[in-house]
Amino acid sequence: MSFWKSTLAIFGLALTMGISALFACPTPLAFENNYLHMINNHVHTINDGIYHNGFTANLPVTMRYFTTPAQLSKGSPLLPLADLIMEYKIRTPPNAYPANWTVAARIQNQKWNPNFPKRSIALFGVDSFDPAEAKPGDMVIMRIYTSTVTVEGVVYENGNRNENPDVNGNDAATGLPTTWHPKDIVEFVIGEKRKMQ
Repeated sequence: MSFWKSTLAIFGLALTMGISALFACPTPLAFENNYLHMINNHVHTINDGIYHNGFTANLPVTMRYFTTPAQLSKGSPLLPLADLIMEYKIRTPPNAYPANWTVAARIQNQKWNPNFPKRSIALFGVDSFDPAEAKPGDMVIMRIYTSTVTVEGVVYENGNRNENPDVNGNDAATGLPTTWHPKDIVEFVIGEKRKMQ
């Protein structure tokens, strides 16, 4: 292959990757301060940087989330959080997790600009996660999907829902990185007791 053909091939690949990244991943400020904070009284994320997993939580579960308006850059217009989805998988050890994620709760609102930078909120409501199939000792992996849409129709999301991340954001089968971040994924054990309601 000639020098110019090689150069054009590399340029084309870089351009394709750049366009794919633009449409598949958020820009740095898009979801800067959004992260899963607590499951019941168990802290998962501290200051968007320390992640705790493997704790035992009693059903039903309340998931608390820090959320601020999405922006493409500092000072740019605020974007609505158009779609938020809580998805989960359950396994009974030593079995593996099933292939597909199940939707536990969803919020779709094309005009919502939430702004809770100082305290986390029960994003999907109190005691919103209580799957009938869960038994004491089962493991749960849960992820929170967030997306926003610009006026031009460009979608920015915190992770690709077609991917299958583990709790570290790596592909569950290959171990390779995905578009998911650990701040949006939590894994815990179902406890023997049920919370008082």
